[in-house]
Amino acid sequence: MKAVKAICTALSLFAVSAFSHAWDSSVSGKISQIDSTTYGAYEIRISLENQPNICPSPLANFVYLKSTANNFKATYATLLTAFANDKAVSLYSNKDSAGACELIYVIMTK
Repeated sequence: MKAVKAICTALSLFAVSAFSHAWDSSVSGKISQIDSTTYGAYEIRISLENQPNICPSPLANFVYLKSTANNFKATYATLLTAFANDKAVSLYSNKDSAGACELIYVIMTK
């Protein structure tokens, strides 16, 4: 019985740690602009309405999405859908080595 209890406790801790993450930045709002370029490090740049400090960095007032990111197509499609339909999004990002904010997670809401 103690072994079962220990296994359940270990699985619970694993589940909690697997779904928890500390983001460097999280902001919500409607997308005001999407910039796309084939040159440079910040290929897809996203800005929100009335959010001049979307990224807590003096380097950028946007978050960016890399084309090499996992699940890039679905994430980019979600951003474009939200922009085209004037839907709110929540953007979660982490600072890269230069201090700019790389988009890691996006949620679109009604």
